[in-house]
Amino acid sequence: MHTLDLNTLIQRLHLQSCDLSHQLDPVSGGLISYVRKQHNGHATLGTGSQTAEPNATGEYIATQGYLYIAQRLQLASSKAYENEFSLDNAIKATNFLIKSQHPSGLIDLCSANYESAPDTAFIIQAIAHLLNHGAAWRNDDNEWNVLCEHIETFIRRAVPGLVSGGFHTPNHRWVISGALALALKLVPDISNPESASSLIDTLLSEGIDIDSEGAYTEHSIGVYDAICNSSFFALHTHYPNSHKAGVLAAVIKNLSFDQHLLNSDGTADTSLSKRQDYGSKSIPLGLSASYLQAAHISPEHSEAFSKTAHFIWNNAALAHPLSHTIFDLNRLVNALFIKQNDTQPPIVLTKPQLADFAELFPTNRFWRTRQGAMTASVFADRSQLLNLNYHTAELAGIKINQAYFGAGKFVGDTIDGDANGVTLTSNGQHTPRRPGYDYALGPTAAKATWDDTFHARPLREVSPASGSLSIQVPNEGLGLDLNYKTTGETQNVATQVAFDFAPGGIWETDHLSFVPDAGQVIFLKEGSARMRYGIDIIEISGGAHSHTMWAMRDSETAPNHVRILITFQTPVDHSIQLRCYRSNSQ
Repeated sequence: MHTLDLNTLIQRLHLQSCDLSHQLDPVSGGLISYVRKQHNGHATLGTGSQTAEPNATGEYIATQGYLYIAQRLQLASSKAYENEFSLDNAIKATNFLIKSQHPSGLIDLCSANYESAPDTAFIIQAIAHLLNHGAAWRNDDNEWNVLCEHIETFIRRAVPGLVSGGFHTPNHRWVISGALALALKLVPDISNPESASSLIDTLLSEGIDIDSEGAYTEHSIGVYDAICNSSFFALHTHYPNSHKAGVLAAVIKNLSFDQHLLNSDGTADTSLSKRQDYGSKSIPLGLSASYLQAAHISPEHSEAFSKTAHFIWNNAALAHPLSHTIFDLNRLVNALFIKQNDTQPPIVLTKPQLADFAELFPTNRFWRTRQGAMTASVFADRSQLLNLNYHTAELAGIKINQAYFGAGKFVGDTIDGDANGVTLTSNGQHTPRRPGYDYALGPTAAKATWDDTFHARPLREVSPASGSLSIQVPNEGLGLDLNYKTTGETQNVATQVAFDFAPGGIWETDHLSFVPDAGQVIFLKEGSARMRYGIDIIEISGGAHSHTMWAMRDSETAPNHVRILITFQTPVDHSIQLRCYRSNSQ
């Protein structure tokens, strides 16, 4: 178990800070130390940037501030760096921030957005909390007071730009609102505070963009859910007018929804995301801070949300102790400083595990289940019908296709499910005028293009490639029971069910085992076989073979996955079992 408390987090923040500085020392050819020496700014890791930029510098300032506060609180972990720490570099970094501001008070995000109100607001949200947590020491430590004064100067200069600067994504509204709420509460002598309050009220009057199931517009569990929640916490805590807009209720609804999307290893299903985290498989550590703060504010959800925060943190720590970003660690430390005066006993998880469930989410049109270490999602409205995770084993997708008029893709038009399972039905009518044959138009089409006359031509309609996919939770074992049935009238149509696995596994039957490469296609002609990742196994039973087209016409390829094919000719009514288990042998 990896404990989630202030001592642990401060130690991790210090180790991460030292690790980055060591990696980027000029002697070893690194960048941040060089930029720090020349400009007192910092570059963003992992981007290839050789330019100091304000956002990374803001995170550096926040880190140094939290390490200072930990020393003043005499946390045990702070003794590890008491001879290394100095506020001087943090003050120099705030000078860099101030120099980076345009006359509007806004900064540039050098990789994308210039004179950007949202990116300036991100910096304010990173550093403004230091003014709150460290207020007690401003009168007895001149160096700390200078740092706080510089932070206040940056924020004062930024506020007019936040009010007039605009935004370009849904979450930016709340990032700006949260930053303005922090500025109005924590920074004295803000110019024209009425304009800041007016913008917050105007943005809140638009209504919070969260649906009835708890998903924000961007559906971004990996990145932007945590950012929205952090902004709403700032509003709830520092801007009382926001209470009537329901900001806290939105956070609780979103966090309750996101609990369902977590896998047993702490990663999240990002298949619903409309942002850059779509399809990624990482642990959303930023959400851990959201769960901690919600547990602190909402007694009703305290135990469940605290357990989820610890669950995410424990899995992140197990995955790689130094893989956490400074951004995420700073927000976790902030949440723990907020929570440090709790009288509730700490939550101890001897076996960090979330509750089992199987549930349909009709608004977002997917069904999701967790059975112990196995999680699976089933989706309507897309060709990737299902994904499944079990410990380190990953079935990234299931797709069904018929080689049929370019219109044989199975996409769920309807989805109906409950605690026992889910059924998708596809009407096979997703391509205009197909399946079907066009008739001649005569002289009126002589000089027209095909596209101009396409919809005007008489049509001989053909039975569509309709069908259903039923997926049931089995009575015994971890897995799913599938039944695929075609309902179209045309016979002898080549059909396939494709199982796309993450590369890195070992494909095993009773008679062979080998390591397939990404892009490789394997036919399961009969019986059962297994994809093994170490000791973690996903087994497929119900092999069938009617053709050997590994690149069947009109089917989507899977160059980044290992594809297992079960093939048919219509009509089809076939059952397939997926089972997940661990083996002691490798």
